[in-house]
Amino acid sequence: MRHVHIKSLSKIQSTDRRQPAKARRCPAAEPLESRVLFSASIVPVVATVKLPAVFVPGDNGTVQVTIENQGDASAGGVLGLELFASTDTMPGDGMQLKTPTNLAHLPINLAAGKSKSVTATVTIPSSLLPGTYNILAQLMPVSGFGAGVVSMVAAAGPATVQGVWSFGTVGSRNNVKLVHVLNDGTKETFSLNVGTGTLSEDGSGNLSVSTTGTTLSSTMAVALMGATKFATLAGITTDAALGTLNFSKAHLMTGTLNIAGDSKKVVLANASDSTLSFNGTIPTALTLAGVNDCTFNSTDPFTSLSATYFDNSQGGGALTAPWIGMVTTKSYFQEDLNLNGNGAPGGVTVKTINTNSIFTSKWNITGDVGSMLVNNSINAGSYNISGTLKSLTVNNSIDGAHLAAANIGSILVRNSISLYARILAGANFGPDGVLGGGDDTFAAGTIGSLKVLNSVTFGCVIAAGLDAMDDSFPLTGLTGNDSLLPGGAIKSVTVNTQVSSDSRILASTLPPKAKIHFASVATATDPRFNLP
Repeated sequence: MRHVHIKSLSKIQSTDRRQPAKARRCPAAEPLESRVLFSASIVPVVATVKLPAVFVPGDNGTVQVTIENQGDASAGGVLGLELFASTDTMPGDGMQLKTPTNLAHLPINLAAGKSKSVTATVTIPSSLLPGTYNILAQLMPVSGFGAGVVSMVAAAGPATVQGVWSFGTVGSRNNVKLVHVLNDGTKETFSLNVGTGTLSEDGSGNLSVSTTGTTLSSTMAVALMGATKFATLAGITTDAALGTLNFSKAHLMTGTLNIAGDSKKVVLANASDSTLSFNGTIPTALTLAGVNDCTFNSTDPFTSLSATYFDNSQGGGALTAPWIGMVTTKSYFQEDLNLNGNGAPGGVTVKTINTNSIFTSKWNITGDVGSMLVNNSINAGSYNISGTLKSLTVNNSIDGAHLAAANIGSILVRNSISLYARILAGANFGPDGVLGGGDDTFAAGTIGSLKVLNSVTFGCVIAAGLDAMDDSFPLTGLTGNDSLLPGGAIKSVTVNTQVSSDSRILASTLPPKAKIHFASVATATDPRFNLP
């Protein structure tokens, strides 16, 4: 409001109404000098950001924010301070950092030109994606401040920071763990003691792990905490050797495992519709929970191959490797094997096979096999062993399977051999690994003992040194072109129940007597022990 001064009249004259009126004088008005209005302006300034130069989700640090009054009047009230990581300078494009709860209600009372420093501990959110980030500070008036006093413009830190989904060696730090949080809150923790691991996600949300700089001293692992019990990965790749991969809590689904160099121990949960490649030279111990339609390509031999089951029923590939020490499955084994025997200790390409059942597989094994123990049955399939099979024990039946080996030490079947099964010592099924096809070869071979606790039925042939000239065995039986090679021998035969009339037990040298249904049978005169 303006004020005016009224100048006083030096003299007031009386007025005579009878006299002519004189002009009246008005008071003069003069303005006061102008005054400046004062206001406050509260703004944030990010003074320092103390985070790892390369950070991962879950990392902690501190951010120092100076709250300044850049106006010319004092101001007071309560405001909130929020911190963000953003790839630009807009908080809405970024992700809010976890900070102490007291930052939501900061009492501020600042004179003009004064400031207050606030240091906040921050935690990088678990869902923050890899990238280059600004750390932003934004003030939110809570109470006591007039309109427009508190600036709503975010302030950026003095330098950008780099976020990665890595573990192991990250920047200048070692043994960094990466915690990845699933939608249900389950935490997946990845670790690596030597080298750097990186977790990546494709456009469909599939996760993969890759490593660099690993050695035979490296151990990579994943652990889970929460409702989800297994991680699911689409890929695991290394650019060098990896001593131990302990992913017993990770499924490999429709993906690839590729270890570029040597490995000593690899553990996975289930592997499905995937290709697993091992590109080293030293023996590897491989353990899986379950295998569904997978292909294995390995220049590594395997000291052990262990799984709950192998299922190749939907047409997955084969397991190709030099040799395997022990094959063990708790349930069934249905996987094609191509083992070249290179470097096998003592020429034994497979030392032991211990499984519940074997289904419809094709094996082509160069070299010897120590022992096969099948706790249930062998059902169909073709099993070709170029060397000696020391022992075969089947606790139930052999049904429709074809087995060839140079020699067989012993055969024990606790139930029956049935459904046109073929067990041939001295035979080799050739490169295709199956009986027939024009590539089979036949030589003299021996079977040390044959013992069947039930029966041999439905057109089975068990022979040592059988030469199948036409390279085939019709389901109706042998042909007139077949012969028995000198040197072929079966040393003992016991079948507790029966040998059907359409089945044959053959060799150029047989024991004079075979024990059939607990009775002695003369092998020379019994048609079941002679070619038709």
